[in-house]
Amino acid sequence: MLTLNVADFIYNNYVQALTIISTTNIFLANFHASNAALEPNFEDDLKDEHQVLQCLARKKEESSIEIDYVKALNEYDKAHTLDLRVNYSTRESGDIRRCHSHAINKHDQKLEVVINYEHQMALDLRWGPDHPERIKAQSCITNRLFHKAVDDVERLIIMCLLELTKLQMSGLGKA
Repeated sequence: MLTLNVADFIYNNYVQALTIISTTNIFLANFHASNAALEPNFEDDLKDEHQVLQCLARKKEESSIEIDYVKALNEYDKAHTLDLRVNYSTRESGDIRRCHSHAINKHDQKLEVVINYEHQMALDLRWGPDHPERIKAQSCITNRLFHKAVDDVERLIIMCLLELTKLQMSGLGKA
């Protein structure tokens, strides 16, 4: 019985191979191409791919500095806000002075980072919240955060599925 199944398997594969060969021969007979088109030109393909990769790297460098600049601007804007309550105790006053000096130092550091990016990008004016380039970069940042969140959700779902698979394989819940 086993020998008969093997023979049928071999015969069916042989018939399938002959069908593929005849179909391929018909296609090649109907395909009218010159020998130049059939011969691969690896050097030209390599040059084209090199140009595409260089263009992508240049785009990434340009967009990443803009995105980093907008991130620095956002951090700088966050460092601008301070807690302004009116009545403080003596202990709270010391804490407030310490927090205030820490906030000023943080603000200065963020400003320095923003200024460095502005020098790198040769900007004359700081991008305001309505600047089109800032809006575009903020959109890229939001897109990246969204894709990261989707990747995290996908990772968590896969982890849960793997845990469920482990539980089923361990035989739990079976009588």
